[in-house]
Amino acid sequence: MRSHNRWLQVFFIGFLVLNGKAAFQPLNKATLHYNTIYFKEEFIENAGEYELLLAPDTLNASPELKTRKGIPAFLLKDLGWGRKYFWRINVYDKTNKLLSAGRWHQFSIVKITARYFEDQRLQVKTNSEKLNAGGLVCVDRLRTIYDRRGNARWTIPFIDSLVNQRSQVIDLRVSPKNSITFLTDAGALETSFAGELLWHLKTPCVVKSDTIRLVHQLQKTAAGNYMVLGNHRVYRKLPDGTVINEKNRAVVRLSGVPHLRYEAGIIMEFDKKGNLVWSWDGLSYINEAELSAAAATDRLTDQFGEISTFISDASGNKLYLGFPAHQRIVRIDKKTGRVENTYGQNNNTDLQHPARMAMTKNNNLLVFDNSGKDQNDVAEILELKTDPMPGDKNILWRFALNFDALSDGKSGKGGSVAELSNSSLLVCSGAGGRLFEVNRAGEISWDAFAEIRTGKDTSWKSSVLNICNFTEELPQYHVLPQLLNSGKPGTFSLVLHNTGDKADAYSVEVIADKKKTVYTSKTKSLPGNSKQALEIVLKDLPSGNKKIIARVKSLTTGQTEEITISQKG
Repeated sequence: MRSHNRWLQVFFIGFLVLNGKAAFQPLNKATLHYNTIYFKEEFIENAGEYELLLAPDTLNASPELKTRKGIPAFLLKDLGWGRKYFWRINVYDKTNKLLSAGRWHQFSIVKITARYFEDQRLQVKTNSEKLNAGGLVCVDRLRTIYDRRGNARWTIPFIDSLVNQRSQVIDLRVSPKNSITFLTDAGALETSFAGELLWHLKTPCVVKSDTIRLVHQLQKTAAGNYMVLGNHRVYRKLPDGTVINEKNRAVVRLSGVPHLRYEAGIIMEFDKKGNLVWSWDGLSYINEAELSAAAATDRLTDQFGEISTFISDASGNKLYLGFPAHQRIVRIDKKTGRVENTYGQNNNTDLQHPARMAMTKNNNLLVFDNSGKDQNDVAEILELKTDPMPGDKNILWRFALNFDALSDGKSGKGGSVAELSNSSLLVCSGAGGRLFEVNRAGEISWDAFAEIRTGKDTSWKSSVLNICNFTEELPQYHVLPQLLNSGKPGTFSLVLHNTGDKADAYSVEVIADKKKTVYTSKTKSLPGNSKQALEIVLKDLPSGNKKIIARVKSLTTGQTEEITISQKG
């Protein structure tokens, strides 16, 4: 380990600890699933500048990049997917003399693959950067987050026994706290940007003695809970006198009494510990008339009892739930569970197969409505009033997806819509494989196609899509603490370098012998690539203490780094 400033007020020695890990990043032989990479090493006494050298593929190659800074921390963007890199940091004094040649480390960036493709791309056709909202697009089917130029920025990490190349990812999104959530066949997961598993709810899970299979949508709330949809198998007794089609395999007899067997939708809210804190079961929403009508058909309609999507209003007190098989959306009061309103049949709103929904700034409801079974039906985006007056035409605006010759507008499943900061809409066409941004005038400011190919393909082919979500950015939060001689007895100077690209604030806690907190402080927000010095005075230290730790915690992410100060004697 390199030496730091050797003595601090005669009896202090400091060194950097990364939550018990090595004091450099990225770790040697690490495999990374993102291509904006943070490099750092330890501070060196009498250093003037630090130089990062980056070599591709082999140590025998000449460095493709050399860059210098006054601190040993660097943030590089747009490195290559599927490549190996070697790196080191050299240290120079204030006269540009080499003080220390760093050790070579290596890391790899994964190649983005899945069980159904070996190559993927987001082929951008239109990108009017002055008109569209910018930001990033989370494409779950391709397991990747892209910028508006089609560059991949982050992909799903492999997690032992939970996520691998065969996992199908659904509803990839960035949470309000910059974590990343998604569904797979292993359940509902939340990871950090770096791929650390933060939360997992397995599927199927048992809730109140009922077995629930998690489906379709997962969303972390601003309060830190997790909203997720599920299905559970139910058997509903058919009303007396129901005319039964004997070809319908969903009709079963229990003790001689006919029942309808189907998957009923349920929406649930869990806390960080995995405890169920709220739920609403769609079981009772399907009425007896609908049960009888279903039993009279020769085959139960797909998704008969499923809830395909949900969205809450700004207050969080009202929830909108989509029942695609019944061509309607319902609004419930979260506290009482009571259905307050219905949108769809018999409400001056023609819905074909409602998929993902979103709320507008004006509290209107956006719906991606999949195409129906008629050959002339096409998918549409609808904007609906949430509180129409009796007799009102509920549709405020609509946009059909057959708007040009590049798509036929058909999409039987999948699809999503979201309103952006510029009031335009980000649309994922589902089975159509197309993503675009459109304003209310029908003008397209961004247009892209998801494409894949396997090892046997000689050309690219369109990929079906599930859901696409929007995030403005994937900020990097990093802090590098530096211990300096303050020149005053009984004090030390702690310099906090915000080495990320986003503003952050920090708490600082000084602990003696892992027991007593002897100093606490909170900083103001510190812009990215800036620093702040704290003068810390230690008084009334416990007698006989051997070790003092300064712990720096990000108030945004909760991540910590530590400077350990050993007291001599």
